[in-house]
Amino acid sequence: MESRKRIIRQHIKSALQKTLLPLCYKLSKKKDIDKKLVILADLNSVSTPESMELIKAELQSRGYKVREMYCDLSSCGMVSGLKYMMSFMKAYANARAVFICNYFVPVTSCKKREETTVVQLWHSCGALKKFGYDSEEDISSHFKGSVTRNFDLITVSSKECVKAFVSAFRLKEDIVKPLGVSRTDVENVTIHNDQRKKDVVKDVSFKVHAGEIVCLAGIEGNGQTEFVYGLTGLEKFNSGKVLLDGKEITNESIRQRSKDGMSHIPEDRHKHGLVLDYSLENNMVLQRYWQPEFQHNGFIRSEKVREYSDKLIAQYDVRSGQGSATIVRSMSGGNQQKAIIAREIDKDPKLLVAVQPTRGLDVGAIEYIHKQIVDERDRGKAVLLVSLELDEVMNLSDRILVMYEGEIVGEFDPKTTTVQELGLYMAGARKQGKEEQ
Repeated sequence: MESRKRIIRQHIKSALQKTLLPLCYKLSKKKDIDKKLVILADLNSVSTPESMELIKAELQSRGYKVREMYCDLSSCGMVSGLKYMMSFMKAYANARAVFICNYFVPVTSCKKREETTVVQLWHSCGALKKFGYDSEEDISSHFKGSVTRNFDLITVSSKECVKAFVSAFRLKEDIVKPLGVSRTDVENVTIHNDQRKKDVVKDVSFKVHAGEIVCLAGIEGNGQTEFVYGLTGLEKFNSGKVLLDGKEITNESIRQRSKDGMSHIPEDRHKHGLVLDYSLENNMVLQRYWQPEFQHNGFIRSEKVREYSDKLIAQYDVRSGQGSATIVRSMSGGNQQKAIIAREIDKDPKLLVAVQPTRGLDVGAIEYIHKQIVDERDRGKAVLLVSLELDEVMNLSDRILVMYEGEIVGEFDPKTTTVQELGLYMAGARKQGKEEQ
């Protein structure tokens, strides 16, 4: 009986969307659009979605009137939901641009006016799975509707998402763009080394976007280590700032950076990644033991820690003699590194900083770790890779930055550059904008 009622409600809702919303849009249209009005809308949130925060700030800085219209349809009733949609249609009818998150029903309910631009932010290819469309074959031959009607541009988190989207929704490839939002902004960072009495990082600036692997390449000793220490909170900057998802984190503690969404696979796993004489399970919760899931009134909930550790061990194939109770010092280097990667990736970070992630490991472990890094990129995460291995740099990167004597001397696309060219920049023989032989 309950199922029947739900089906009836769904039919009523669908009928109203197909008649009431188009009528509301038509009656609300004025002669001219409001050229300063931009709408940000989402049906799964009651506050500004993460993917829209930077867009909102940019639009406001340019003098646009930003109207935010958010509603969580899963928690509101049918009447409240329809009221929200009608309110949206009235504003949509006269807006210059509309930014929406994922699948947004009202936009597809009727044909829009040509002067209005609609941009869809779809920052996870996993969203395809929610609709059951992983490829064109998954859409039945009699399907005549369009979940992407009226969209002028669809952004996805990475290049790998474009093909799946184009195929699944039968779109023209030129309207789907891999334009992940900037997750990390490094601005004019300088770090001075008192022992060497010089600046080891000099006025470094760059961005890392969602769904992108940016590699910081260079010969060891050219400022990469000091820069990463500053980025992750192990050292202080002398000048400059870092923003993570639009929030400045320059002076934040290591724990706060972790809370904000930064994960760090360190260069020295023994010094900065693990407590070697702790058990594997205690190492797995090093950055989370204070959370309510793992402690109560200051006492560690050992059974929850063990349960969590066992889950990660199975999920990431971490091999150890006594499972979660194994002392980490007795494990192989490859499995120690797997444990760090499991811990850092399971935090679901916005930015993953991976420094020399495969140093000293065997071929099998290297392939596994490379796959985990690429998978994070494909899930829409921003990845900063620091590596001395040119093969690793060329195979994993979407963009390469070369650091020499503390400066960024070149930026490259791995698809159009060569190992030989990179080598010249890494050795200091060339510098973009001021080349010399």
